[in-house]
Amino acid sequence: MVKNSKMLKNMKLNEISREDIVSIVICYEQNTNLPILCPTTTPNIIINSSNKTICSGVPVSVHLKMTYEVIGTINQFEVHALIGSVTGTFTQKYEVEFVQTNASDVLPMSGNPGYLIGRPIIGAKINVTDLSSLGYLGNTGSVTTMLPTSNMMLSIKGVKQQLSNGVWNILAGGSCGTVLQGRGHLVEPIRFGEDVYSGCTLSLSFLEQFTRPEMDWTTRCVQYQNIIWENLLNPIGITNEEDRKGLGINFMSNKPDLLAIWPVSKINRSSEWVPIQNLINNNFPTTPRGLNGYCYQLLIGQEIEIQYARFGSMIFPQNQIIGAKCNYIYGDVFFMKPNFNIEITQRVRFTDVTPLAETREKLRPYFLVRLPSDFFYPFA
Repeated sequence: MVKNSKMLKNMKLNEISREDIVSIVICYEQNTNLPILCPTTTPNIIINSSNKTICSGVPVSVHLKMTYEVIGTINQFEVHALIGSVTGTFTQKYEVEFVQTNASDVLPMSGNPGYLIGRPIIGAKINVTDLSSLGYLGNTGSVTTMLPTSNMMLSIKGVKQQLSNGVWNILAGGSCGTVLQGRGHLVEPIRFGEDVYSGCTLSLSFLEQFTRPEMDWTTRCVQYQNIIWENLLNPIGITNEEDRKGLGINFMSNKPDLLAIWPVSKINRSSEWVPIQNLINNNFPTTPRGLNGYCYQLLIGQEIEIQYARFGSMIFPQNQIIGAKCNYIYGDVFFMKPNFNIEITQRVRFTDVTPLAETREKLRPYFLVRLPSDFFYPFA
């Protein structure tokens, strides 16, 4: 790759230096999204027991990232490939991304002033700071500001990079993961106006190695619920293919305490934020009961309702969030060896509470006519 196109004017192709550009090539396994050694040979052809031809080591998705300076010089070239197996015709994706060095992270706007359909809703956590820590000695008061929920992304080099995206991520399919299993979730931000029914499949089989035979089922159900609750509360996420090019970048996402009324709400104005009622962070779920493989009233998911209203003119109304609440979803689950899987669900529902528009007609005008006193002279 040529660092600068101007180098080609007076230079032969074999004289181009490859030391000026940092090249990074990383491959990921399709099913686990974990880094693997990149294949150096052509794809392997395997015929399984069903006489189906399987090609392994195929680059299913390739993402090219070029980092350049403000003057246009390329200083780093990265290739991220998703390697998997295919059994027939498939769609191979190629994407190219250009990133400027030392450029500040530009956050996508969700609308101005109102929310746009399909854009992420803005969330934040409550940050209470004592005035004494700000230099006001002897003052026992405090000030409340909004701290955007931040995504801690793990970069290629293992350095944590913080993006101040104030989003509210939910589970988005696939297999759930836990800290003990070392896996992550597929997550998606809640997007305004889009009702969602999603979740993930959680395998609890790994807990059997920590379970004693004499342990009663109520204790087991409590352990299962603690794992489910942790997955809903603080998941270690893997962004989906659309947002992160299918490369499985891990991050931790905090659940917000409040939602912004407008996408442009200021973090130092508490009146522009609404609290989330029955927040999962503050209310621990009820204790389940267990008996002979059954877990009764076990936490299996979360329901989120966001209320909004349309303000302004009827031609161009602006969407404003006016309330939000979360509720637990409970159910009776039967566990049978060797299947210890459970579906964790999250439901998001947007409710339009806009009052009916009223048409107000103006009163008909009437004229106050005052004629001069001699208007009918000489007839009167």
